[in-house]
Amino acid sequence: MQQDQSKYDSDRPNSVLTVSHRDRLINTEADSSGDLTSKTRQRIRERTLSGTKDLGILYEYLDDRDIEQTFESYSTEEIMDAMRFFLRVCDTLDEPIEEPLEEAIFDMVSEKHPQKVVSNVSVKIETADREKAARRGKEKINQRGRVSLSPIEIQALAETDYRQLSPLTVPQSQEEFETLILDNLAVIDDTLELIDHPPRKSKMNNIPDAVAKNERDQLVLIEVRRDLSKVSTERERARLERLVKEYGGAENAQGLLFTLDNSGEQQYMIKISRYPRSNDQLSPIPLDKFLDEANQI
Repeated sequence: MQQDQSKYDSDRPNSVLTVSHRDRLINTEADSSGDLTSKTRQRIRERTLSGTKDLGILYEYLDDRDIEQTFESYSTEEIMDAMRFFLRVCDTLDEPIEEPLEEAIFDMVSEKHPQKVVSNVSVKIETADREKAARRGKEKINQRGRVSLSPIEIQALAETDYRQLSPLTVPQSQEEFETLILDNLAVIDDTLELIDHPPRKSKMNNIPDAVAKNERDQLVLIEVRRDLSKVSTERERARLERLVKEYGGAENAQGLLFTLDNSGEQQYMIKISRYPRSNDQLSPIPLDKFLDEANQI
């Protein structure tokens, strides 16, 4: 059956790749004959052009149902590969990428949603020398006062030396700090599973910021506070103790209080208080280290 299918594909004049060509390009070790011959490359080029022309015809012919049934089993990545191919064509031919994209998006949205007015489609691609952009970013960070990096400087630093960005990654609000902690609980304990995160607007005194479950099936009541004085910290610990009692006591629940501390003025630390208190209290974690480990999850 496989042999018949391969022969059938080989004889199809409008297919871009035959089965044997496709297998060879996906896994070059499966074929010992080496690179494609000039004749084979010519055939592929001709079929690629034919397939591209066919797409223009099919764009007008296929309806939404056809498209859904054709691509419902495809991953987004496979469709993106096709888009990247056509963008590469434009770039290789030294044609602007932005204009065809803007025009295609405008036409597609206008045709697909005729009841809507499309007022603006804008695609902007900014490029710069990576080393120069990273160097400019470092110079700005080392300057005193307010730091304002351009998007391309941030991207260059992220690709070359992302630790330089750590002073700019300090959560600036309670909401940012809470999101950072709850999205990366695995940094603290990879067995924690978040099971409830009540909306802030409905939070009452007897409801924690979030509830997780640990490997012993205990509830873990989580409180996150960005800015706390020493007095306020003790008050929050007392509140955490009350919460644990309300959720069934120390046998059924434990509490974790996360705070952001900069009292040492050297670096920000994430402090973690556990209730009930025990000998295995969690050590403070430098914010930089926490972010590093979060990026690896």
